[in-house]
Amino acid sequence: MKTKHPLNSIQMSSSFLVPYVRWGELNVGWGELRVASAQFTEFKTAVIENIQSTLTKENGVLEFQAVIKQEHPNELCVFEVYKDKEAYRTHIQSLHYKQFGASVGPIIKNKALYDVIPVVLGRKQHAFRSAYVRIAELEIYPEYFEGYQKAVTEEIEISISSEPEVLAIYSVALKDSPAHLRFLEFYANEQAYLQHRESVHFQNYLAITKSMIKSRKLFEAESIMPGFKSIKG
Repeated sequence: MKTKHPLNSIQMSSSFLVPYVRWGELNVGWGELRVASAQFTEFKTAVIENIQSTLTKENGVLEFQAVIKQEHPNELCVFEVYKDKEAYRTHIQSLHYKQFGASVGPIIKNKALYDVIPVVLGRKQHAFRSAYVRIAELEIYPEYFEGYQKAVTEEIEISISSEPEVLAIYSVALKDSPAHLRFLEFYANEQAYLQHRESVHFQNYLAITKSMIKSRKLFEAESIMPGFKSIKG
């Protein structure tokens, strides 16, 4: 009998692992002219090199994403998935991490780093090279959190299993403020995202959770480099 995949876990061969997850929000000092800035090009190169080194040299790192909000181009979000907390400690002691910190530190104006609790980690098994990316920041009324968690878990599970172009949807709660959620979503293209929003299961989710959500912010984002590893089946 096939083992059901707990949606706050990552599949590792024939077993499932509830990983250690980090979310970061960085404000970077290149301003609105980032695309034409040599400083931005250098920053992007440093991020790519760090992601590549992290994924190839660290077995304990399962995923490492860095995305920029399109409407707020000096805001960078980082999503990191580790096998466990020890793998995270190993990462921050690595040479490539320290070199990255030294190279980009001067242009980071401020940063907020969070331990987060996986609510739903839904993705296709294969890795992918490009995607249309969305970020959502939600605050849930605390008394409705359990009901909201049930509804969003069902919605993401259906989306990943039934929509070929929904590549990944991650939902995490800030550990120290669990009513505040962050979503990171990957679609094959913008049309896939729009079709997803019109699907029956997503519309049902909206109807069920409308009164549970205190606030919602939605952002289109740009991935600096998709930092996935293929999931072993």
